[in-house]
Amino acid sequence: MLSAEDAAKVLGISRQAVDKRRAAGKLLAVRVRGDWHYPAAQFRDGETLPGIEEVIVGMREASPWSV
Repeated sequence: MLSAEDAAKVLGISRQAVDKRRAAGKLLAVRVRGDWHYPAAQFRDGETLPGIEEVIVGMREASPWSV
């Protein structure tokens, strides 16, 4: 699990941009003790894996932990 700051570093974007992507359903994130954390498995080579957005959208009804 990566913090928002760490996810931002992986993607080469700002923390605010990470938050915007999460809110738009483009990054998978789960709440842990009030903070958003991002599963590291969704990132490769400075980008999100192909198809992550489609999985998130397709499982919109499921909890983030299930996705």
